[in-house]
Parts: sequence; C-alpha cells; structure tokens
Amino acid sequence: MQDLEKCRNAFMEFLRHPNSMGHAFTLMLKHSVLAYYMPNWRHIVGQMQFDLFHAYTVDEHTHRLVKNLYRFSQPQYNNEFPLCSAIFKRLDKPELLYIAGIFHDIGKGRGGDHSELGAIDATHFGDLHKLPKSDTRLVSWLVDNHLLMSVTAQKNDIYDPDVISDFAKKVKDETRLNHLYCLTVADVRATNTNLWNDWKNSLLSDLYLSTQRALRQGLENAKDMRETAKDHKEQALTLLADKGIIEEQVHHIWKQFRTLYFSRHAPRNIALAYRASFKS
Repeated sequence: MQDLEKCRNAFMEFLRHPNSMGHAFTLMLKHSVLAYYMPNWRHIVGQMQFDLFHAYTVDEHTHRLVKNLYRFSQPQYNNEFPLCSAIFKRLDKPELLYIAGIFHDIGKGRGGDHSELGAIDATHFGDLHKLPKSDTRLVSWLVDNHLLMSVTAQKNDIYDPDVISDFAKKVKDETRLNHLYCLTVADVRATNTNLWNDWKNSLLSDLYLSTQRALRQGLENAKDMRETAKDHKEQALTLLADKGIIEEQVHHIWKQFRTLYFSRHAPRNIALAYRASFKS
C-alpha cells in the first residue's frame, strides 16, 4: 500500500513538473510506462479510428494533443496561438489540463459514450491521487464535455446571442472556459493536420471571447461558484497553516470579501494576498 502511495505521489510530481510533457512524456509512452501505470490506457494503444476526421490511432492522437498543450507553455511558441499561450500562463494548476487531455478519449472502444466513460475514469483517478474535489470535478467535466466547444463553434451561429447564452450556461464559469478552450484547440489540431485552418481558429477564439463577456455579465452559476469558493478557501487555509498562520486570523480578514473573489482566484494567490495584507 505504501508503494502505491509513493507511485501516485511520484506520478503527480511528474505531471506538475514544467517540462514533464516534453520528451519525458514521449518516452513514457514509447516504453509503455503509462500503460502499466494506468490499465485503461492499454485499451487505446494502437486502436484505430474509422472515421473521416482522425488520422491517428487513439493513443497517438492523445499523445499529439498533450504535446500541443505543452507547446502552449513554451515561450518560443507564443506566436502560434497567443490566446492559448496567454491563458496557459495564468493557469494555477496546468497539470489538470494535462490529465484531462490524457483521459479525454480513454473511453473509446469500450462501448457507450466515450466522454462519459472517460469522465468516470478521470474521477476515479482524482480520488486515488487525492486531488481536491474541485480539481477532480473540473477534470471530469472537461473530459465529459471535451467536444462541446468544437461542436458549438462548427454547428451553430456563434454570433447569435442566444447561442452564446446557451453555451455560457453550460460552461458556467471562466475557469472551465479557459481550460476547455485550450483543450479544444489542442484536440482539433491533434486530429488531423489537414483539418486545422484559420477559419476554425477564428471560430473558436470568437466563441471564447464572446462567452467570456457573457460570463462576466453575470451568467456564472451561483451554486458552482459557492462550491469552488469553499474548496479554494480550504486549500488556501492549508497553505497558510503551513506558514503557521492561525485560521481564526484568516477568517477575520476573509469575511470582508465576497464569494466571487474566492471562486475566481487560485488558492495559492488567495494565500499570498492574505500574507501580504497581514504583513502590512
């Protein structure tokens, strides 16, 4: 049991390393390390996709998707997809996007909706690796809805306010939107190099920006916002406790802030802001 815990901790450390999804991830796939660590990965190794869109096997497509995500983190590629690169830099936990990428098609070939199956696997992964509940919910939602943005952009009039409103209600908050946009761009580009073009790039970026505006005008779901705020507070309290700061002191300051503040800011930034105000 202790060995399993060590392996899980080591795997999460690997995912959090800023250069893990470069050559190291490719070697992990080449030598079947991921297939041994995650049994469900074995089902998609070499699995063909018989459609008009995918040019690669499921595992190779996923490999290319993850590599595309990794490129968003590298300064030398900032000019390729400036919006994705800018969003990626602001992510507090980029490993969550990598996990969603790894699981997005892992349910293929098992019968049923592969998005739903993958979301179940992602939830199980999050629980096993003791991720905060809000992180697990985000990854699971991304896997379950990884086709939502591309389908909306290509099959609807994204310049219709009703379409934007409906999409915003499904996405619910900017955190999901940011992750979903990066995941979608990486996914479409990893499907077939001939399918990506400036038109699709514009559609997705326009949908992102219009939805961002809609969410900032008040369409964020209140229940989800409260749950996210609660999780962020708990994680920030843990970080502050490690610095010897008493919880009662923290709540005395925090009661001055609204739920929106805690839902929109990462736990690390909330903790840093408290420490800065406490020193002053």
